[in-house]
Amino acid sequence: MRFSEANLSGEFLHHEGGISSQCEKVLDLFKESDEVVQTGRNVLKKVEFEGRECVVKAFRVPSFPQNYIYGMFAKSKAEKSYTHAQKLLDLGFQTPAPVGYFEYCSEGKLEASYYVCAYAEGVRTLFDIYHERKNLERGLMQNFMAYSQALHAKGVLHRDFNLKNILVSAVEGGHEFSLVDINRITWYDELPLEKAMESLSRLPFEAELRASMLAHYAELADVDVSRCETLLSQSVVKTQRYFRNKRRLRKIFPKKK
Repeated sequence: MRFSEANLSGEFLHHEGGISSQCEKVLDLFKESDEVVQTGRNVLKKVEFEGRECVVKAFRVPSFPQNYIYGMFAKSKAEKSYTHAQKLLDLGFQTPAPVGYFEYCSEGKLEASYYVCAYAEGVRTLFDIYHERKNLERGLMQNFMAYSQALHAKGVLHRDFNLKNILVSAVEGGHEFSLVDINRITWYDELPLEKAMESLSRLPFEAELRASMLAHYAELADVDVSRCETLLSQSVVKTQRYFRNKRRLRKIFPKKK
């Protein structure tokens, strides 16, 4: 059985044999914890590890053929979460501080993978704020668009840019945003406007708020707002079609629990 991990010092380990004592400790804490942060496809639990509050994310075990792809050829979601977090922080964007990741494979298959990061205190998701108020106040919307445009200007494309994956905290003079569920980031030297609008198409804002959002984004990015509107409308249609097809496929081929 092959294990891969990044320990607290950031050193990457790939070896045959037993898992490290640190990772064994994290596994024990995860199993014992009843502080569930999120459940569903992946399970997130809060633990106290080496004197700090952390979140351990246990990724769903992939089915065939993804289990072999991750086991032999591609980086696991846990490893990508760890390396993407480091890169985001290097670029000046917030995400819960990465602590480490570990995974293990058997006979070429990925059997399990875990990502560990710091627990974010005193934050809310943009999803919670939006659905509580049924809107976003102007200052928050503008701050969020400035943040989104800054991400895109640095070539950061979060391919699951939905309200649940954006954490918000109030700071003096505005708001601070932090990205989570970051294994699905793609990095660009220069992000095309089409891709930027594709990312924003996952935001379920009403027409009036969306128009205001796009106007502010276009002003910040110095691009034509009508071009943004056209690209966003096209992306919304594609996104809706994608999810319709995905639901149909899941009815035909339900995922194993």
